[in-house]
Amino acid sequence: MCIRDRPYPSEWDPEGYVEGWLERRAHKVEETQIDVFRLVAYEWAAVAEPEVPHPRQLRLGEAVQLMGYDLEAEGGCRVVEAAGDADLRLTIADPGTCTLALTLYWQTDEPLAARYKVFTHLLGETFNADTGNFIWGQVDSEPGGGETPTTTWAPGEIVADRYTIPVAAGAPPGQYTLEIGLYGLVNGERLPVSTADGQPLGDTVNLDAVLVQPAGQD
Repeated sequence: MCIRDRPYPSEWDPEGYVEGWLERRAHKVEETQIDVFRLVAYEWAAVAEPEVPHPRQLRLGEAVQLMGYDLEAEGGCRVVEAAGDADLRLTIADPGTCTLALTLYWQTDEPLAARYKVFTHLLGETFNADTGNFIWGQVDSEPGGGETPTTTWAPGEIVADRYTIPVAAGAPPGQYTLEIGLYGLVNGERLPVSTADGQPLGDTVNLDAVLVQPAGQD
């Protein structure tokens, strides 16, 4: 692979997506500098597919699948397994110190020509005057913080996509839902969600029931 070195970015890959793709899937074995070019040799490496802790098997749009997710919590909150189903339950005792660590596992059936952003919402029943909606925690981003945009996904590969979601300090006690989805980077339109057998589910995926409660209460 030949890459034109900085400060002269490659005209065919100005954001370095190709090199990033290779870094994630292969070993760099040799690198040589010739004038403003770097010649980089890679050796293909077998990459183990990540384990999906909580499978979902939902389709977004025509080609994207949400294979499942994982959820961890830091600070004044904890995650517990829910009895009788595959979902988790999150209890938040101190919203101002709680951060959710969400990992989504994606897969595509075919190369994607469009770039999509992921939205992650902690959605409550009480209106949030600060945001003008019912959202009390939110991160919107291209997958991998912009490092693994959907146009770089290889068909059949499982993409682990991580988000750190702070919970608003003023989140009142009550029931919340963690919801996610995809929308177009250019047009902002959400992709429709459906089950594996094609049953429509709107344009959001509800992952978890979340309980915010005062500290010291069970």
